[in-house]
Formats: sequence, structure tokens, C-alpha cells
Amino acid sequence: GRVTDMKETKKERNYVTVFSDYGLDERQRSKSENIGFRCFRELYITSLTMTVVWYVISCVVDTTIPIVIVAGSYFAAAIVCYCIYALRAAKAGVINGITAFSFSTGSLAKAILTALFAIVFGLGAGHLISASDKMTDCIVLAVLCAMISAENFVLYFCGLKNNKVLDEQNKEGE
Repeated sequence: GRVTDMKETKKERNYVTVFSDYGLDERQRSKSENIGFRCFRELYITSLTMTVVWYVISCVVDTTIPIVIVAGSYFAAAIVCYCIYALRAAKAGVINGITAFSFSTGSLAKAILTALFAIVFGLGAGHLISASDKMTDCIVLAVLCAMISAENFVLYFCGLKNNKVLDEQNKEGE
């Protein structure tokens, strides 16, 4: 009953994400679901296309494609689709307030920190910091950190944009 509902509400409020509809009205939920469906379809088509492309490439080239490249491409595609959803949701003002606040405060620090990690790993790959015998690992880590940094920069601006859209909607509503 009521205790379970309160626990679920508290849990939802404490663990919101860009996909959460916590605190959204019916119009915002509907918009969010439409955006989410479109982005899921795009991710699905992208995944299918990438799978076919990687298979064709593996049939054509004589060398084995390193798994880290294939996995990295899927990781990048997921980040791009996630960012597209966040950008569309922010433009429509359908990111819940808790998540938008989190993006507009914490994501900038995360973006800067992961950008610094990307630079450190990049310098490690270039043997500028240490005599790294794991150059490939350093390159992979630098690229992954750069992707995560870019994602967090996008989320930061999405948080700001979403808040601006909501402020404009509130002004129009008054």
C-alpha cells in the first residue's frame, strides 16, 4: 500500500536519470517517450548497420580486427545516441529537474576531469610521461576518456538548456 508507494517514490527521486519521468507532467512524459522511441530506433538501426559493416570488413581484410576497435565503435555509438536523446529532451524541456540540476552542476567537473585523464593517457601513449610499454592501452584509455568527457560536456549543456526551456515555459504559463 501506502508505505510501498512512499518507498518507490523516494527510490525514484533518489535515482533519477535522463530517462526518468519523475516529476514530469503527462505532456512532458509523452514528449519524452516519443523522443526515447525515436532514439531507440536510431540506436537499433545504427547497431545493425555497424554489425553488418564490421562483418563485411572482417571478410575483406586479411588481418584480424582488434576487438577493442569494434567494442569502442559500439561504445561511441551508444554515447552518441544517448547524447542525441539528451539534446532532444533538453530542447523540449522534458529532463526532470533533479537530473537537469545534476547535469548543470556535476557534469562540467566530470567532463574536465575525464578530459585531463584523456590528456594524461595520450601523453603516456606518446611516451611523454613515462616509458610506457602499453602504448595501445594508453591510446584506448585516452580515446575512451575523451568520449566520456565529450558526453559530460553535452550533458552539462543539456542541463542548462533544459532549465532555460523550463524557465521560459513557466514565464509563458504565468
